[in-house]
Amino acid sequence: MRRVSLKTAARDRRYARDRAEFLAEHPLCEVAWDEHCTHVATECHHMAGRYPSVFFRRDLWRSACHSCHQQATDNPAEAYRRGVSIRRHGIAS
Repeated sequence: MRRVSLKTAARDRRYARDRAEFLAEHPLCEVAWDEHCTHVATECHHMAGRYPSVFFRRDLWRSACHSCHQQATDNPAEAYRRGVSIRRHGIAS
């Protein structure tokens, strides 16, 4: 029995490829939660969440080090205030 569906596996392969390309193009942390952050980006922060309609929208991604990504995830109100996250209402598809 499959652990993931064929559709999910295809999405995961595409995301792995796109994520690697994005991080190569944006190697430094763009979230910069702390003004002293100089960490190398290792993760993609999805500013509007990981909903299917915006999942692959690179214009809504920000490169992040693990620490800054965790801060943005753990503090959503502050992330919205800083412009690191956005509400997906009103985003054109």
